[in-house]
Amino acid sequence: MQDNIIIDYINNEIENEFIDFKMKIYDWSNTKSKADFLLDVISLSNSNANGDKYIITGVKVKPDGERIIKGIDKTSAEDSAVYQELVTENIEPSISIEFKILSYNNQDFGIFRIFGCNDRPYLLKKKYGDYESGYIKVRRGSRNTNISRYIIDSIYKEKIMLTSSQFKISGIIDGKISDDK
Repeated sequence: MQDNIIIDYINNEIENEFIDFKMKIYDWSNTKSKADFLLDVISLSNSNANGDKYIITGVKVKPDGERIIKGIDKTSAEDSAVYQELVTENIEPSISIEFKILSYNNQDFGIFRIFGCNDRPYLLKKKYGDYESGYIKVRRGSRNTNISRYIIDSIYKEKIMLTSSQFKISGIIDGKISDDK
């Protein structure tokens, strides 16, 4: 994670399909808060944005664009492995995440980085809190929303096109192996 990019996001970026801002860090003593974390990870992972996704805690961007930048109490954060374990146990297919505390302007921010996300769709693999196995959301703009049939179809069309574009056809012509090199 490049800190200067994250600092730029904190100061200038709006919520979108690859960034979600949260005023507070997830409360790990509360099942609902952990479920909210899982749904935020699923939603961002299912977004159509390429590359890594981020949840930045300690910042709120109001609808009028005003920023509230308060940071978090870093003593309430968990170790990165604890967050990864919850994701691994409850989301399929597998997603890799990283968590770190970023100190900036005498404040601490909790930064969750969700890597790649190139095996959509992602969903809950078992019941967690109030959410049933198979629960799925997608990030559209600045909102986590229910996934539509159209979005699922487009994910699978993209997968089929990607898979079929990896095929290479060779043959034998006049006793020699042909290639399209």
